Amino acid sequence: MLPSDWLVLHDRLLMPGVAESNIDHLVVGAAGVVLIDAKNWAGHLSEWQGSVFQHSFTADGSRRHRRRDREFAVVRSMAIEVARRVGVTVTAVIALAGTRAADFGEPRVVHGVWVVPVDRLASWLRRRPEMVIEGRARLDVQVRTEFPSTTTDPALLLAIGRELRDPHRVLPSSARTAAHGSVKRWPAPRRTTAHTVNRRPTRRAPRRSHGRGRAFLGLVMCGLVWWTAANGALGSAVSTVSSRLAAAAPSAVTTPVDRLACSDVALNDLPLDEGLRLTSRARGMGCEWSMKTKGRDVVVIQMIEHTGATEQAHPMFVAAREAGRAEVVDTFGAGRRVVGLWAVAGTRVGPGQKSPVATRSVSVHVSYEAMGLSLKQGTSLARAVAARASAQHDPVPTTSL
Repeated sequence: MLPSDWLVLHDRLLMPGVAESNIDHLVVGAAGVVLIDAKNWAGHLSEWQGSVFQHSFTADGSRRHRRRDREFAVVRSMAIEVARRVGVTVTAVIALAGTRAADFGEPRVVHGVWVVPVDRLASWLRRRPEMVIEGRARLDVQVRTEFPSTTTDPALLLAIGRELRDPHRVLPSSARTAAHGSVKRWPAPRRTTAHTVNRRPTRRAPRRSHGRGRAFLGLVMCGLVWWTAANGALGSAVSTVSSRLAAAAPSAVTTPVDRLACSDVALNDLPLDEGLRLTSRARGMGCEWSMKTKGRDVVVIQMIEHTGATEQAHPMFVAAREAGRAEVVDTFGAGRRVVGLWAVAGTRVGPGQKSPVATRSVSVHVSYEAMGLSLKQGTSLARAVAARASAQHDPVPTTSL
């Protein structure tokens, strides 16, 4: 429904090789760069005093009202990160799906994020003010490479992740977003002139007196080596030095890295139906479980341990650290509903005071619809996976690398 010269990308990684956060849709066209996050919230939505509320009914028939400000903050932070990386303005959008999406009314901005019903999304994009972008072809390539598909080769994602972790990486400094204002500038690399680069160090002319002294010293050393070899002293000296070095050297002991693994979680201890057959597969920093659906393997549970910069800067971990408990968000990704849980080491996995404490910073994603579960069941499953894995490991500092 958009012109052919628009670039439309689906299910892209925000921090490839670093975190599993995904961008539902990225659009580049006459309206600039637009980040779109799809939300299929059940029930009726309304705006009141600058916040969006979801009104639905619980199992016992009572009415429930949920504030959705946290999801808006996540989408806005993702748009800021995209703008920082590509160096142009990025518009953040939440596209409302579902049978009652149109009830929200006209598209409008809430907490710096546009809220647009999905059936009006294409027409809204076409009516946006045109933005002049220099080097549009370069921007298309940059968006494709900076935010690759979730199906990209894992080895390539790890290579991209090393680039993102590099603190000296020079990124565009002109990135601005309509919601956040200016973005901090990165220091420019030191420039050197061609004259400085091509300049060769001048050599000092050797002094003859030094040369004669070195020649005499060399003759003395050669004589000393010949004398020690002739008297058998050289072999004993070498043997003595070797034995002392061997005694002083520490023993080579390999200490295994204590990371979350598939063996930490026993499937029979989780709230799962007996009919579900899950297959585990180890990841570099965790585990994932898949099941057969329509003849193909579909990943339904992902458990990933996070360390270093991701643990400190990821917006969901920041929110979890401030709240003192795990953050749980219901999202829509890869064509199905997914509940995501982010728990910081040292905080509680659940909302109650008796909830287990996470020993590692971990994220758990559960595709509950693919497993035939409700949102409540998917959330309970995510908490159970994080709690079981944490129970198998000793606590570590949150700043561990």
